[in-house]
Amino acid sequence: MDRLEYWLQQDFPEFVRLDGSVATRERYKRVEEFQTNPNLFIFLASVRAAGVGLNLTAANKVVIFDPLWNPSQDAQAMDRVVRIGQKQEVECIRLISSGTTEELIYYRQIYKQGLSKVANTGKASRWCSFSLSSKNSVHCQKSWLGWLHPSFYRMRPSDSNLGARHQVNR
Repeated sequence: MDRLEYWLQQDFPEFVRLDGSVATRERYKRVEEFQTNPNLFIFLASVRAAGVGLNLTAANKVVIFDPLWNPSQDAQAMDRVVRIGQKQEVECIRLISSGTTEELIYYRQIYKQGLSKVANTGKASRWCSFSLSSKNSVHCQKSWLGWLHPSFYRMRPSDSNLGARHQVNR
């Protein structure tokens, strides 16, 4: 996040940063400043810091560059912008490089969401499968990618209930 902040400062000297090191009172000041100051259009926040208790309806784009293992945390961070009172169309973007840990985390998120869907609806998911052998190799990159059904790589956002925020471009 420090590197991203450094890069942003080159072209956008005015923006708000929020991470776990920001005290609670200062946190609310920064959110209020972002919500009311039309000159501020970048709110740089970690997913964990932005995922709870914020209302960021002044924003219309969410960029996730540090996905977390729990897909609900990323969804919560996105939902800080998609709130009651939002008057703009919101675009959610994920910055994920191919072959990185972040890509594996992202695939794992999709896998977990598929399992959750099966557990909640009782309907099988075509996007993931689970076996005893795969559960024992949870940290192996090849096995992670093997968990996803081959049709996942050909899917379009409209093909599943996972939605456009889970589009994969290869």
